[in-house]
Amino acid sequence: MWKCQIFLRLGGKNAVARVAAQAAVYSLSYCYGAFYTIVLFRQLVNAIQARASFESVLGLLAVFCAMGVANTLLKGWYEHRFVPRSDCALEQALAASVYQKAARADLACFEDSDYYDRMGRAAATARESALAALDAMSDLLATACILVANALYVVWVDGTLLPLIALPAALALHWQRKKGALEGRMEEACEPYRRRTAYARRVLLLKEYAQEIRLTGAGKIAAARFREGCAGLMRVARERGWRIALYEIGAEFLLRVVLYAGLYGYAAWRYLACAAFTLGDFAAISGAINNVIWFVEKSGEHIATLRKQAHAAGQLDAFMREEIRVRGGSEPCAFQNEIALKDIRFSYPGAKRAALTGVSLTLHRGESIALVGENGAGKTTLVKLLLRLYDPEAGEILLDGRPYRAYQLDSLRAQFAVAFQDSRLYPFSVSENVRVGRVESEEAVREALNRAGLAGLAPSRAVTREFDADGWNPSGGQAQRLFAARVFASGAPIAILDEPSAMLDPLAEEALFAALREGSRGRTAIFISHRLTSVKWVDRVVMMQNGAIVEQGTHEELLARGGAYARLFFAQAERYRKEGAPHET
Repeated sequence: MWKCQIFLRLGGKNAVARVAAQAAVYSLSYCYGAFYTIVLFRQLVNAIQARASFESVLGLLAVFCAMGVANTLLKGWYEHRFVPRSDCALEQALAASVYQKAARADLACFEDSDYYDRMGRAAATARESALAALDAMSDLLATACILVANALYVVWVDGTLLPLIALPAALALHWQRKKGALEGRMEEACEPYRRRTAYARRVLLLKEYAQEIRLTGAGKIAAARFREGCAGLMRVARERGWRIALYEIGAEFLLRVVLYAGLYGYAAWRYLACAAFTLGDFAAISGAINNVIWFVEKSGEHIATLRKQAHAAGQLDAFMREEIRVRGGSEPCAFQNEIALKDIRFSYPGAKRAALTGVSLTLHRGESIALVGENGAGKTTLVKLLLRLYDPEAGEILLDGRPYRAYQLDSLRAQFAVAFQDSRLYPFSVSENVRVGRVESEEAVREALNRAGLAGLAPSRAVTREFDADGWNPSGGQAQRLFAARVFASGAPIAILDEPSAMLDPLAEEALFAALREGSRGRTAIFISHRLTSVKWVDRVVMMQNGAIVEQGTHEELLARGGAYARLFFAQAERYRKEGAPHET
């Protein structure tokens, strides 16, 4: 249960205030109930039995009414004013911690299904489990205090009642704790199946998949995956649920049957057979016994909840402690002269074949370079190492003579403006899609849109219609122009464009590359392209095959050599001549 303290640590002052406030409010509410069932009820019954005057109980009734008004006002303020604001602040703090951790995680983590399970549990824990655990903590504090007070009253009246209360209550609490632990492990076993059903639901419902679902059998496959996930959830419930049910039934039997029958039976015997106390005392003891049983039951539920959430808290704690391998250094980065890759080797996690082997390359300030080669040659992988999304297994990368690892990670990555082939559009404004948090000037945004061939596009217009019915749904070619605008708007000294014109027609491609040539003056520019005719103008062409650099030089030099680049270039030219020019999509 102590693992749940991570919710307090990540939630900060909001979490502590939530627990303290709820414990105080609930304690007052429980005191109000205990006052009614013990003090007021005892005095009323004794007064009725003695035929006393109404004035003798008027003071107690006034206190009871005052406590009721205070309790109602306080609970109303807490539930409708304090809780909504507290929950919002708490959710923001917890979610920010999880999202920041996920954003700092190594890119390799996202190729591991186990990591997705851990991240999914952590994301769910950030809100649901945290609120459940904090509520249980606060309510347990309140119930424990009032439970002790009621139990002390019962024992003060008759000490024989102590073992009758303690033994069944302790066993019931233990069983509730065991039940909570089993529920936590059951939640963990369900997570892979929940992730599968959630993914299938996205495929069946989201716009991105709607077209293919209607034209192919993808919908049937997704529906089958959904059924498989549901079957897995049912199997887990069937295999593990019976043990949880046994602990629940056992605890309920002890509390509802053993404690009620034993305590009420003993109290009735003491009153009827021994005449040990008055009818009012019996009523008060009965109320106290009822309170004790109810508070034991509630405490058991809270302990079970904490035990269950302790498992989720452990998962969250493990996720937050996950080792980050790609760590930044302490030096700020400002690219001046060159980046040198020396004998680089790299393999993706779980891959049998190296993605890069023996790669050595130097990039100079102001130089334009094209990385070319067939699919799987290692071009994009090389760029990912330049961006330090991964670290090489062997070899080293130097920036201005200093190891990459010496530089602050954010400072190093800020040297690059990147447009990947699989970059994403966000349902924000056009301006925000261009700026993506790194460009402040609206004038720079307008100029970048103009260079990218999107001069007529209003920067304030929403991209996609997810949140705005009048939003702009770009074609594939228009999306590529918008990605290029991100690079134009950025002042980073190194520009990287991965297949920047794959969906453009020849005229639009020529216009875009003319803009890229102009926009990359004074910057180091790296282009990844399958269309070799698009990059003839660069200072240097780097030809890659099977994760290695096989040729490099100017376009003319490589053609003159008649090697791999020349063969690929002429093969493409022949295919282009036969098939005709592509059109923008």
